[in-house]
Amino acid sequence: MTHSNLKQDVRKAAANIFAVLPYEKVSLSDIARGAGVSEETARSAYSSVSAVARDILDVEGQTMRDAQAQARRTEDRPIERLRCVVALVGSHIQTIPEVRAGLHLAARSSEHFPERHIDPRRTWRGFIEEQLQIAYQQGSVSTQIKVSRVADLIFLALLGAKEIAEMTQDCDNISVKMSTCLDSILEIITDSGTNTTI
Repeated sequence: MTHSNLKQDVRKAAANIFAVLPYEKVSLSDIARGAGVSEETARSAYSSVSAVARDILDVEGQTMRDAQAQARRTEDRPIERLRCVVALVGSHIQTIPEVRAGLHLAARSSEHFPERHIDPRRTWRGFIEEQLQIAYQQGSVSTQIKVSRVADLIFLALLGAKEIAEMTQDCDNISVKMSTCLDSILEIITDSGTNTTI
């Protein structure tokens, strides 16, 4: 097994553990056991639990940046960009263990990584508000809405959908749940809800 494959196997094993256990409760021996290797072998890939957690956060962060970039690249209309990015993120949560674990680490263990200034609200709410502001300026959403309030509502609703899926250990359908959540709010603020004030 190459060093690169070993790192990937250890990282995926760690991601599966971090997705369910708090950072403080995970040891390198737990990760090694999950990867099916000795602790010494796991240590040759990552010197510490912190090192593998940081690598997971790197993968999660890059995956999320790529999702936003892909939505910007492939969709001309801001509402469709929102739909695209939510579908991509939901799919990544379902299929990429590092994304699921990175979100868990960011939400529950960010104090262990102060140099990263982890703030999912700033990153995701900012993207949502940017798209809504463009849609507002283009006349694609009701003129009765307050963009910042709707951005908060969408962000919190998506976060809630993710949290409920995590709590119930039902991440298999999270993409559909998040997309349905977004569509419900968009329905209120677009054509069918043009007289709605939010």
